[in-house]
Formats: sequence, C-alpha cells, structure tokens
Amino acid sequence: MKINSGVLKVLSSEDKIKILKFMLGQKKFPDMSERELSRVIGVSNVKLNRALAEFKEINLTTVKGVGNSNVWAVNENSYAYSVLKPIIDSAAQKNVPFGDMASRLKKAFKNADVKEIKIFGSVAVKKETDTSDIDVFVLVKDNNKKKEAMDIIDRLSADFLELYGNVLNGYILTEKEYKDRKNLALIGNIEKKGIKIV
Repeated sequence: MKINSGVLKVLSSEDKIKILKFMLGQKKFPDMSERELSRVIGVSNVKLNRALAEFKEINLTTVKGVGNSNVWAVNENSYAYSVLKPIIDSAAQKNVPFGDMASRLKKAFKNADVKEIKIFGSVAVKKETDTSDIDVFVLVKDNNKKKEAMDIIDRLSADFLELYGNVLNGYILTEKEYKDRKNLALIGNIEKKGIKIV
C-alpha cells in the first residue's frame, strides 16, 4: 500500500460501500471467488473487480488463483482493516433509524407504567415516505397513566422532529378504552401489523 495515501478513498461509491459491508460485516469472511461475490452482493463483475483491486492496493484483501478463478480473502491484520472495520460496523448499527427510534421510546417510557407500546401505520409496514408521521400506540392502565404517557409523547415530539424530520403521533388508550374499541379497524391493524417496542 502507499504509506502516504489514505484508506478512506475506498468509501467513494455506493457499490464499494455495499461490497465492504458484505466483506467486513461478518465475523469471519469466507474466501470467495469473484463470480460468487458478484452474485451474492448483486454488483456487476466489472465493478466488483475494480473495487477488489482498490481494496488490494490498500492491503485490505488478498487474492489467489484457484483453477480458473480468483479467490479473495480479507486481510484482518491489515492497517486498512483496522480503520475500515469499525466504520462499517458503526454504519451497519446506525444506518436504519428505526432501532434508534425504538430505543429512545423505550428509554422515555422506562419509568412509566405502560402495558404496551407499538409502532404502527406506514413505518411498521415499511411503506413510509420521508414526511410520514411516526405512529405510536401506547396502552395504559387508567386516565392518570394516560396523562403521564401524553406528557412523554409531547416531550419526545420535538426531539423526533429534530432527529428524523418526522412528527411523532401518539395514540394512547386506557385498558377500558382499548376493550371498548376492540372491533375498530385501527385496533385490528395495530394488533396484526404493529411492531412491539414494550
């Protein structure tokens, strides 16, 4: 590798990032041929070949000929690996905001007496747009707990708008209200397609 050249240049395209996520996102990357890698990752042979050549230049990968194929391996002892692996791992954990959103909801309601929290609507079925509301169903015991849950949702709303650019929409029911509305289509949707957070 060029000692005075940075390794982050390999993050310069979507395809390279996709390949890196696959190769570095596993506990142990199995040696694979270019054809196999191309098929599994869904990147053309030409793009894959160029990317792998770049990875080899920074000592991130090694290649050996086996029959008519080039078989690639990740060099886990390389400097490039030590720099890129934490970036890829961190990106994998934080790439989709759903997990972050769910943990913020859990944390906010940690000390509240709630029976159940579910994300429902377009976010739950992965059909949201960039301006979709984040619909949250909260089931509580009684009206006192309902007020407490409403206050938490109100406090979170500004944070969610700032963080994700989406409005947080709370649908909070007491156990009695829930029982009375059991036959509503909305409740059926929450029960069938909602994603349980608490």
